[in-house]
Amino acid sequence: MLLVSSLTPSTRAWALESAARTVGNDEVLDLDSLATDCDDVLEDITAALSVTGAQFTSVDLIAGVRSLREVAALVHAWEAYAARERRALVWVRGSVPHLIADLLALQALTDLAATSPTATTLHRRLAGVSAAVRSGDIEWLLGTPAQPDAIERAGLEVAAAAGAKVAIRGVLVAPIPRKKDGWPKDIRQAARSAYDQAVMDLHPVAVARSRAGTAPAFPEPAVEAAESSTIVDARGDRVFTLTLPGLSASADDQTVVDRVQVGTWSSDPAYPTTHVVVHFAGHTVRWEVDAILRRCRAIDAVVADDTIAVTFVPVAEQWPNTDEQSEGER
Repeated sequence: MLLVSSLTPSTRAWALESAARTVGNDEVLDLDSLATDCDDVLEDITAALSVTGAQFTSVDLIAGVRSLREVAALVHAWEAYAARERRALVWVRGSVPHLIADLLALQALTDLAATSPTATTLHRRLAGVSAAVRSGDIEWLLGTPAQPDAIERAGLEVAAAAGAKVAIRGVLVAPIPRKKDGWPKDIRQAARSAYDQAVMDLHPVAVARSRAGTAPAFPEPAVEAAESSTIVDARGDRVFTLTLPGLSASADDQTVVDRVQVGTWSSDPAYPTTHVVVHFAGHTVRWEVDAILRRCRAIDAVVADDTIAVTFVPVAEQWPNTDEQSEGER
């Protein structure tokens, strides 16, 4: 399944043309229209999260939330169209990274919820879609105008999607302003420069632009854009790094550090840390750390371009005293 979205309505036709060429299917499913057919998923969501004994339960509140309706529509679309021979093309009016973040957050809630039959059913359905996102069975193609500020915003959307481990098929840039259409030279040059910069900043995500009135296909499969690693520095501290292509996108002199907040979070009370959390431009990325870092705490974070480095130190209570253990064994 290929999710398609664009930053502006004017880019919609270009993005859909490129998506149709990419998957060989020009039949477009609208996620908003699918939302009218997903009552069974929405009922599972509201039943799993409802609060009993209240005059107005969370069922009444949750059922009216647009983002949860979109999540329900996505679950319905995957269950209904994933097995079809022709790959489904789904148009999403809003932000795909926000949609996937809501999906993952809802799945996390069901992980922590009591093991009721309703919560178990919902968790199974959400887990199936989440697994399709992580495996690349659900991909995303983004369309953007050629203006520098729009390409900057596209970069931040890509960074958020990469942090959610979304398989990004490509970023399509609409036609660059041309001289024969009356566009001033400075605008044309700024658009070309922004496009060239995006090709470098968003690597390994494919970036292409429409030429001669035709939107190109993205024939190469999506790649895992985000990268993480952990090393031990000279002082013995553990340094975790996370690279999110597009995070450094900026159309002004504002530094990345001013726009990014980094912290840690634990979903397991037995450990100090289970995730590094990054906030930027209205997005939140939660990246799960390895088993060693779960027993550590963060003491510092540095942001440089599109890479975040977090320094961890061990928490004494989480590590056995090997000398005492050896003496006791003797």
